[in-house]
Amino acid sequence: MSFTLGISSGALKNKYDFNRLLITDPKVIEFYNYPSSEIPNIIDFCQRNDVKIALHTPVPYDNKMPLSRFCPTGPDHKETLEAIRLTKRTIDLAAQVNAMHVVVHFPSPYKNATKFISDQQIDSFFCEVATFADSKDVIVAVENMTTHHTFKMASDYLRLFQKYPTLRLCLDVTHAYMINGESTIENFIFVLKEYIHSVHLCQYNKKTQVKRSISEKDFKHQNPNEIDIPKLLSSLDKLDPPPILILEPPPAREEDWGGIQKGAFSIKQWNCNRN
Repeated sequence: MSFTLGISSGALKNKYDFNRLLITDPKVIEFYNYPSSEIPNIIDFCQRNDVKIALHTPVPYDNKMPLSRFCPTGPDHKETLEAIRLTKRTIDLAAQVNAMHVVVHFPSPYKNATKFISDQQIDSFFCEVATFADSKDVIVAVENMTTHHTFKMASDYLRLFQKYPTLRLCLDVTHAYMINGESTIENFIFVLKEYIHSVHLCQYNKKTQVKRSISEKDFKHQNPNEIDIPKLLSSLDKLDPPPILILEPPPAREEDWGGIQKGAFSIKQWNCNRN
């Protein structure tokens, strides 16, 4: 089977310029942080362009102030309740638009929330979220985080998936790479292979600590300080079924889109050549 390639709306400097995303010929677009008023436009755009919808919590998001914290494990219980509310709203919308998945961050990544994650904290968020998602027949893909001191490795997420086996993983390769390089990515794939549903793809230089889009040059020569993209794709290709690949470049300037387009084409070319 071939990879399904998509892109995140997070690549847009103007978050409403959906047409810009079509340069990558996506089969799915993962939408993040849009108000209720924009949902009809998202549905219409995707129907007209034969693109499937995926959602990244929170959608819809109707607060006037941008979302600054998403805290499924607190430390403030009110923040956990708000994270549950936002996630359930996203799941409810996903059911309405037949979205491919809903991505949710876990755990809270902030410095004041880095204590050991107890089973009670896992349950306080996912007991309600997973039950609601199951009732709506929606896939919830948990995105791995980097900055939590005690919950960021593959074994930590395995603990979560063993408690809630209908949940899936959105493997953010950059987040994994920032922990201990490619060995961490490979460990995530090995340990959590049966749970990987989607992958956030972005390049990261561990020397300069700079993120960038996947580019054509990633397939021509390997920078020892960056993720080996062909090697990564080969590992993901062994999964059954292959995960959905979501390009997640930083918000792109006008001059960046040509490189993003070439990077997407290089992934598709790799995909064709391996078949």
